[in-house]
Amino acid sequence: MLGLINDCAEQLVITKFGIEAWHAIKKAAGCEVKDHGFEQHGHYPDSATVDIVVAAAKALSVTVDDVLELFGEFFLQYTIDKGYDNLLRCQGSTLRLWLSNLNALHDHLQSSLPAGNFPVFWCENCEVFDGAIILHYYSVRGALLGGVVVGIVKEVAKTYFDVEVQMDKLAVQGENGSECTTWRITAKDPTKRHKLTMETISDDGSFVTATISRRRARRGTLKHGNRSNSQESTTSSLSATLPSVGCPFSSGLLGANYSICPFQHEQKLDDQQLDQLGSFRRRSSADGENQSNNDDIRNGSFSSKHSPNPIGRSISVGQLQEVSIQKEMEKSHPNTNGALTTSSGKKSHNVSSLEYENGLPSVKVRSVFPYHVMVDKDFTIVQVGKALPDMLLRDYDDLVGLHVGAVLKISKPILAGFDWPILQRLADQKFFLSPVPFDDEKTGARIEAHDVKFKGNLIKTSNGGAMFVLSPDADNITELTRMGLTMSDLPLHSFQRDVVFLGEHIASEVRTAHKLDRLSKKLDREKTLSNTLLESMLPGTVAEKLRRGETVEPLLYENVTLFFSDVVGFTSICDAVEPWDVIDMLNKLYTVMDHLASKFNLYKVETIGDAYMCCSGMPTPDENHAQNIANFALAVADCVHLVKSPADGKPLQ
Repeated sequence: MLGLINDCAEQLVITKFGIEAWHAIKKAAGCEVKDHGFEQHGHYPDSATVDIVVAAAKALSVTVDDVLELFGEFFLQYTIDKGYDNLLRCQGSTLRLWLSNLNALHDHLQSSLPAGNFPVFWCENCEVFDGAIILHYYSVRGALLGGVVVGIVKEVAKTYFDVEVQMDKLAVQGENGSECTTWRITAKDPTKRHKLTMETISDDGSFVTATISRRRARRGTLKHGNRSNSQESTTSSLSATLPSVGCPFSSGLLGANYSICPFQHEQKLDDQQLDQLGSFRRRSSADGENQSNNDDIRNGSFSSKHSPNPIGRSISVGQLQEVSIQKEMEKSHPNTNGALTTSSGKKSHNVSSLEYENGLPSVKVRSVFPYHVMVDKDFTIVQVGKALPDMLLRDYDDLVGLHVGAVLKISKPILAGFDWPILQRLADQKFFLSPVPFDDEKTGARIEAHDVKFKGNLIKTSNGGAMFVLSPDADNITELTRMGLTMSDLPLHSFQRDVVFLGEHIASEVRTAHKLDRLSKKLDREKTLSNTLLESMLPGTVAEKLRRGETVEPLLYENVTLFFSDVVGFTSICDAVEPWDVIDMLNKLYTVMDHLASKFNLYKVETIGDAYMCCSGMPTPDENHAQNIANFALAVADCVHLVKSPADGKPLQ
């Protein structure tokens, strides 16, 4: 567990219940760390944190879950006080988006806090309760800290979205076969449910986006067209403002007043253009099933069945652009009929189909996205980026046609796999993938691409497949070099190069911060030791003045009694035994005498060898100074027999 967790727990108890309560909790938990002594970037056993939580529950007479939830609520303010307010505030425009972006935040913190073992979150809309969201939480610690999640979510909803939420636990990780802990989150005030998610359930059971502008969502005002109504009137008619079909550009949500959607508007095409489009459609249909004639196109009867366009059923200018792309590819690859052929003579994939889906020629897509993987609905690889085969130690022809699970495995998010329902739920998450070892066909040797890992996102395509837009998972120069890459190998059209430069800078700053944190704690320990040594030599009032740099004036004491003592036969004992035995004997003797001196309010002046000197009446005046010394001398004579001589084993005198 990171030290900042324990530090936050300490701050919580001190702030809410006082320093005495924290001392009692530390004693019950067996925690020996001094006040404010936790190293925030250090690592502590989970058991130490658990002991503190259990001790706090007993000391405060509440349940462990109550302590964890209170900690979660306080942890948000703790991180805000550390300077993370702006970062947290910009995580998402709704609670669902905020929670969905937590994994990206944890990935960023993982690079600077390698000792951290962060949990995984993902959200989805609730299919039963309109306006509710489902939160899934997975941790290597199981459901141990589930109460912390409840406290954090409630406080985030209240602080950043001005809404109080109710969390109903639906499943617990490790119980009844559940792989994660799950809550259903609903707004206590139904008029604020749009602050949880902008999507609502339509009449046919699908999710549609409510027409609430992000800028006005936190004020609870629904914006539709050029009108803005109060929260009460607009929320009650929320379902009436939801678009039943289609294109968001035709509803004026962005401040425009489009009377015709640009994606659905049917352009007027001349005969030559229609002939080109009809000819292209016939060529791109290998089995002839989707052929259509020009008359159908001219009459506007070109149905969505024949068009891969998922937005509109009409002809758009984008389709004409595809015609020119197809002609260019025919010039570059004659006699292919739209299908590229590999060097081994195998057909790899249909060029026209892929080009239409990407909006770019396949060659350009492989160059712009050098590490991408495109799969069909059965997760069969149909295309990869030009740089990916070298990273995987394979040939391009060997990758196309394989199941993607035989080439790559998803390491994060946890529980993710190449299954459409799961990927659909994790569509807004970042994916981390690593190569799968394989056997060389010629030698039979096991080949594994060590130190290679990727990260990226998933984009669904209109043919039921998907495109994994990947890049090397390198946050600094060290990780990039370990993969055998340079800056020029990173995608030019992404921010990966900037990320590496920034990551290198952050790594240097974090190393410096960790070093300063350790040095600060070490300095505090050394300062405490020096103060202890100074106070053992001088009275406390004198030592404090010297620490402040003040001049100490000599004082005269009229009534003081001194005590001196020696060990009988000390020289003979030193000649007979080893030095360490003598030191051990004196340590035991002076421990007894120091204890007795404190009982009689004496001040220990000095010890030299076997000589012990103390006084009464100085530095604090005492009328009974002589009586105190006399009682101390009798007590020493009575207790000195507890210490044995290392030479003959007899009590000291």
